[in-house]
Amino acid sequence: MSALEDILGDTSAARPRLTFLVHDIAGQDRGLYHGPVLQRLSQVDELVFNAWDTNWGKPLDAFAPLLEALRRMVDLLVAAPGDPRITFVSSICAVGSWPLLHPEQPVIPEEVIWDCRSAMPHGYGESKCIAEQLLAKAHEATKLRINILRVSQIGGPQYAKHWLWPRQGWLYSIIALSKRIGAFPEHVQAIDWIPVDALAHAISNCLKPSPGLDGLQVFNMVHPQPAAWSLFHEILRANFGIPAQTMDLPSWLDRIKDGDLRIQKFLRAQGGGREMSLSFANVRALKALPPISQMSAELLEAWLQGWKLGPVARL
Repeated sequence: MSALEDILGDTSAARPRLTFLVHDIAGQDRGLYHGPVLQRLSQVDELVFNAWDTNWGKPLDAFAPLLEALRRMVDLLVAAPGDPRITFVSSICAVGSWPLLHPEQPVIPEEVIWDCRSAMPHGYGESKCIAEQLLAKAHEATKLRINILRVSQIGGPQYAKHWLWPRQGWLYSIIALSKRIGAFPEHVQAIDWIPVDALAHAISNCLKPSPGLDGLQVFNMVHPQPAAWSLFHEILRANFGIPAQTMDLPSWLDRIKDGDLRIQKFLRAQGGGREMSLSFANVRALKALPPISQMSAELLEAWLQGWKLGPVARL
C-alpha cells in the first residue's frame, strides 16, 4: 500500500476492499494452497497470474516450480464453484523466434503457438511458451476461461506525478558495459515498451465481461508505434554519458568478457539484432489498450532519471 500511496496519494477508500495475502507459489509446497489463500481462491471470479521469475539467465528447469504452481492453480479454478477466469501475464519472449521459423508469415499472431521452437532461446521465454500451452490444453479439456497477455518490455508510466521505473537488469547491463568498452550496440530491438499504466488499464479491460469472447483469448500487448533503438542511444548519449560510437551487435558482444553479461548467449543468437524482425498482430490488444503516447525522447528520459546513471554505472 505504501508504494500505491507514493503514486496515487490517499488510498483509504480502497483499503476496506483489499485483502493482502502472502504465499510462496514456487516454494516447497509447489503451489499447494492452504488456509486463507485456499479460501480466497475458492471464491475468485477473476484471477491475474503475474508472478514469474524474470531472470533470463536461468535454464528452463529452474522454472519448473512456477509451471507446477500454475498447473495447481488451474486445478483449483476448475474445481471452484462458478465460472472463474485466469488471466496469465505472458511475454513476447514466448514467441519471439516465430519470425525466424516462419519467414513467409513473420507477423506473430494473437493465438496460441504450439511449436516450442517459437520461444526465444532462454529458459524464461521457453517457460512462458510452455505455460501458454498448458493453459490452452486446460481450456480444451475443461473450458476454463483464459486470457493470455503477451507483454513486451514494461516501461514506466505515461501519466504520473512520479516517473517511477524500476531498473531493468538487462538494459542496465548493456548501458554499463557500453560505458566500459566505449561503444553502444546497434539494432538490439525496437522500443516497443509498453507504459505500465497503459498495461494496467488493458488488464482491467480484459477482466470485464465480454459476451462471445469468454473462451481462450490471446493479446499481443506491445506498443502500437515502436520507436527505433537509436532513440534509446540518443537519450543515453545526450543525458547520461554513453559514448557516441556505435557498433553492430556481434562486434559489441566480441568486446565483452564471458560472464560480464548473463544474456550474452541469448543476444548472440539474435545475430545483428531483432529491431526490424519482430512484428505483432494486435487487433485484440488494441481493443483493450487505452490511447498510448508515442514513445518520445522526453518520456524515455523521464523513465531513466531514477536509474542514477552517472558517469560510472556499476554492474
